[in-house]
Amino acid sequence: MKTLVLIDANALIHRAFHALPPLRNQAGIVTNAVFGFSSTILKMLKDLEPNYIAAAYDLPGPTFRHEAYEEYKSHRAKAPDELYSQIPYTKKVLEGFGIPSYEMKGYEADDIIATLTEKLGQGKDLKIIIVTGDLDALQLVKNKKIVVYTMKKGLSDTIIYDENMVMERYGLKPDQLTDYKGLKGDPSDNIPGVPGIGDKTASGLLKEYGTIENLYKKLKSPKTRIKESLGGKLLENEEQAIFSKHLAMMVKDLDIDIDLKKADWKENFNRGDLENIFKELNFTSLIARIPNVKNFSVSVPLPKQMELPKPGKISKDSEEQVKKIQIAAWLLNSELKEPTLDEIYFIYKPKDISELYKILLKKLIDAELIKLFEEIEVPLIPILAEMEKNGFKVDKKEIEKLDRFAEKEIEKLEEKIHKLAGVKFNISSTKQLSEILFNRLKISGRIRKTPKGKLSTRAAELEKLIETHPIIPLILNYRELQKLKTT
Repeated sequence: MKTLVLIDANALIHRAFHALPPLRNQAGIVTNAVFGFSSTILKMLKDLEPNYIAAAYDLPGPTFRHEAYEEYKSHRAKAPDELYSQIPYTKKVLEGFGIPSYEMKGYEADDIIATLTEKLGQGKDLKIIIVTGDLDALQLVKNKKIVVYTMKKGLSDTIIYDENMVMERYGLKPDQLTDYKGLKGDPSDNIPGVPGIGDKTASGLLKEYGTIENLYKKLKSPKTRIKESLGGKLLENEEQAIFSKHLAMMVKDLDIDIDLKKADWKENFNRGDLENIFKELNFTSLIARIPNVKNFSVSVPLPKQMELPKPGKISKDSEEQVKKIQIAAWLLNSELKEPTLDEIYFIYKPKDISELYKILLKKLIDAELIKLFEEIEVPLIPILAEMEKNGFKVDKKEIEKLDRFAEKEIEKLEEKIHKLAGVKFNISSTKQLSEILFNRLKISGRIRKTPKGKLSTRAAELEKLIETHPIIPLILNYRELQKLKTT
């Protein structure tokens, strides 16, 4: 079976922009989003070995969803110009790879991907993999034939969701996820849902009734088994629930002209163009990762084969040093989620791996983080490695009990936090949290800034503000419970 990959370009660009520090090439052009985007494409080629690829972009301006619901995504701060200025470069990168891109006024990249999935997947012996930076596309998953390749955190920690994985995460089928959002809402997109309905309640209702429409049909029956208090909430917000579901649904019938020949990237691949754009952007380490398309191989050449400064050969003896380098880079910039050696090299530009380690140690000393690094993080490396290798016994019943406790407490904290904020938002999003705390609630104090100049929302910084507003301790508690639930 051949494989078609569909890329949500904007989702990857946004994730790359926020995952990497503001890198620049020699001309002073900001390049972090293009670098992360390009690195993800190369990793995707290695991991997935696709036969066909196409990409979708959002266009500036309102979509049909904004016209239907003025508040749709209205709480999101406008992305900085440094992000938008990099989008044309990502399109040049795709052209070099031989990957066609599509965009349509009034619609989102998600809608284009849904349409391409529908048009190209019908009646063909074809596996479709959607590459994206978020989970909205999970509604398109179908058995193992249509799956989603996304990032758990950062850019390098990837996961593939098939139907079983979606069921494992949500307890629901992929085609029920829009019903799920219809009931509980989606703070990240400002989809309202039904006030007072959380994850557990929404999931439980859909497990029993299947869809929102069937839920309301049963709710209006004289023999309904739904509790009066819950039924009252649902009936009061019936129109909003159904509207929210449709707001979350992707459009699958756009007028897009495409056939698989256009998506045959190997036929259109232009190594020279791709190398030129990488050279212009100073992406030296990425040039070495460009695949040989004629004799298709996506293995990464050993650093010995590279022409310019590179990480150096990683022997078994140096694996621990690489791990130390990754931990040091993360301590210096927590926005780097599980950074690869390529990403760290691109930021610090050392001559070799020894110089890189020295640079990072000096920066740790300057940032007063060397004690944390040497006394806590480094000693944990062999312990965690041993735990990964051998595992450890747990009391399954106690874990399940803790999970239920955490879920209930998280729902309570969510309600309290949203009430204090005066608006629903994604508490786990550092960007949205920063907007709420420092712009909407005007909380201030002596706290550090991120490398991008934004006030930090790291736990250590929020603890300094614990007396300034009642929302702060709630957020810290929320984070601790989320850690407990997801560990």
